Amino acid sequence: MYFGARVTPSQRLISCLIVAHLVAIFLGAIPGLDDFGADPVVRGPSEHVTPVTAAFDAAAARVVWLHRVTWALTAPLRPIVNQYLRLTSQFQVWNMFCNPAQSQRQVRIGYRLIAADGARHTEFQQVFPAGPPELKLVRAYFDSFTDKALAAGVENYRRLVRVADASNTPLSDDDVTQTLRPFTRYYASQRIAAGLPRGTRLAAVEFWSGTSPILLLGSAAVPTRQPVLEPTITWQLWMTDDLP
Repeated sequence: MYFGARVTPSQRLISCLIVAHLVAIFLGAIPGLDDFGADPVVRGPSEHVTPVTAAFDAAAARVVWLHRVTWALTAPLRPIVNQYLRLTSQFQVWNMFCNPAQSQRQVRIGYRLIAADGARHTEFQQVFPAGPPELKLVRAYFDSFTDKALAAGVENYRRLVRVADASNTPLSDDDVTQTLRPFTRYYASQRIAAGLPRGTRLAAVEFWSGTSPILLLGSAAVPTRQPVLEPTITWQLWMTDDLP
């Protein structure tokens, strides 16, 4: 980028667009208030704190302060920046490694079936993580695309929930439908293509999200230091898509 006298107006415009793009990327990379420094550092009275630890604690407090100031100063630009990043498909969570998840997430699809005699029952299919749980080689590559698509859908739904909670407004059914219907309709077509029993029709498709805690060996939850092979999954129904 150069703004010398010999630069043409079009070159100056391109340089300005590059600068604006880099600024947008920087602003979009700033984590939200709930994702950075939300939990204060608390040291117990009996905890031994070395000088190095104390120095890191003090530095962390200053970094959190700087983040809060930066967040407040850039607040007027953030709606425009976020819209630009979404339109250009560049919006993503940049701090994914600095705040590891405390739970495992799964997604399952429920198929509401109505038999010829009117009997109703629901079949469930786990779709995230994609594929069977055994060791996968080549198939892991193809399953990763499904996992990424579902992870993006889950994150978009959670973003809608956060926005609704922040504004103290109910979650919009239209927004939920727009976010999750591509998945329910896709799996509906897959289930129909796989074949239904004679006289049975698919009435609706459910999108379920489940979470289970990540239990650390040696923690209070696992005092015997034995791994938990079947953790308890808490399921939530996010959407029911009634088929025509």
